[in-house]
Amino acid sequence: MKRFISVVVTAILAAGLFSLPAAAVKPGTACKPVKKTTVVKNVKYTCIKQGNKFVWNKGVKVKATAPAKPPATSTNPTPAKPAEPAKPIEPAKPTTPTTPTKTSYTMEQVRANRTSAKCWTVIDDNVYDLTSWIGPHPGGDDAIESLCGVNGTSAFRSKHGRSGSPNQQLDRYLLGPLDK
Repeated sequence: MKRFISVVVTAILAAGLFSLPAAAVKPGTACKPVKKTTVVKNVKYTCIKQGNKFVWNKGVKVKATAPAKPPATSTNPTPAKPAEPAKPIEPAKPTTPTTPTKTSYTMEQVRANRTSAKCWTVIDDNVYDLTSWIGPHPGGDDAIESLCGVNGTSAFRSKHGRSGSPNQQLDRYLLGPLDK
């Protein structure tokens, strides 16, 4: 009888009829598929590949969304206002995590931004703000956090070389050149 119950429970789990609660998501625990995300208690976790395993990353805090309020009703209707003329729609500006604002940066400024809350690095004599890339990085948070506040050229090049995709991704976080 015990064997029968264990077979039934295994079949239910395999069929996906029962799922673990979202609270079971913890950094470092197994997950599938890669790039899957889930939010638990205002923290967004992403399934990443770490070595040969798929695990949940450390997570990134997200703002809590408030439930939508129903529209207010009134027993005294107000007269309708005349419609305002439509404003022209401006073309969308390209969005990037950071926009270069200075002509150059010093290594002292880079060293001052060496935490996961503010993560700057130098790669090939350019300064990058990688703060918003820490959580989404497919190689895990530690790979980016190790570059914070230092010249990360050799670490970046040893891992990615000059391959297109990582370099294109890096370009999104460019602040400007390093002042020599």
